[in-house]
Amino acid sequence: MVQSVRDAIITADASRRIVLFNHAAERLFGIKADDATGRQIEELLRSSLREQHHADLHRHLEESWRSPTSFALLTNIELVRDGRELPVEISLSTSAYHGDILLTAVFRDLSESQRAERELLETNRQLQELSAAQNNVREQERTRIARELHDELGQLLTGIRMEVSWLGGRLPPEQSAIADKVFSIKGQIDQTIASMRRISSELRPLVLDDLGFSAAASWYANQFSERTGLPVHLDLPAENPMQGGAVATTLFRVLQESLTNVARHANASSVKVRLSRNGKEWTLRVADDGDGFMHDPGKRGSLGLVGMRERVQILGGRLSVDSAPGRGTAIEAVIPLEKSLEKT
Repeated sequence: MVQSVRDAIITADASRRIVLFNHAAERLFGIKADDATGRQIEELLRSSLREQHHADLHRHLEESWRSPTSFALLTNIELVRDGRELPVEISLSTSAYHGDILLTAVFRDLSESQRAERELLETNRQLQELSAAQNNVREQERTRIARELHDELGQLLTGIRMEVSWLGGRLPPEQSAIADKVFSIKGQIDQTIASMRRISSELRPLVLDDLGFSAAASWYANQFSERTGLPVHLDLPAENPMQGGAVATTLFRVLQESLTNVARHANASSVKVRLSRNGKEWTLRVADDGDGFMHDPGKRGSLGLVGMRERVQILGGRLSVDSAPGRGTAIEAVIPLEKSLEKT
């Protein structure tokens, strides 16, 4: 069984001579078991480890020999073989066997796991870059549609309203029924213009690009309060994340999603929004005094929370949710300050 395991196993007796050298040890050290058996274990290790690593291992070996039942785990060790450095993890244990003390060293080659970890990190980096690019494209498309709605459709609707007003102003007094219809049409056009402006602003508030996060947050908080009846107390600094930048956009989307969750789920009576700069970080905190909840990824707008967290992490930040039944919910996004110098 010892011969079939993937980890290299070396056992030495009380005289410190190797009595067991499995197949994995042969592959790791490049030595046949027949050549290794009978050699001093430290002689083998001295030729295979860098000086500082051997000194550390020697100290643990000495401690192990003095105790009949001991265990030690050594990490960040590099094994030198054929000019290459192989990262290994070494576990040392001693045991008594028929009155003799045996020391067993198990070497785990970490090359493959570290390579897999590097590949995973690279894959995650590429996924983050892809997600950032997708968010960038999405925001650009939202900006384009919002401007077209505001400029082109808005102008067309305003023109239609002016034409209807002109027509209504030229109706004779006896055509009151038609005048009432004209008045009704003007009202419908006004409602359409208001809806168009609301949709345009929700897609991408132009004030975010023109004046920055604080102005956009104030505008959105007012819109939210008018729509829901919930007061939003703002604490915003005069200093702004860059207008239209990645940080301003991300903070606004976090605020937008957080307030949406408050309206849908919190049963709150008020909301507090605070943006602060602490050293090299921006911190946005949105806290309500609602019901709160047990944080469960499968419930309560979890997809929205996932989306917020992904946006924040793309900028090297972090997002936390603090909530419990009966004490409300606080969502906090922290983003490195230097990211505010980068444009979306």
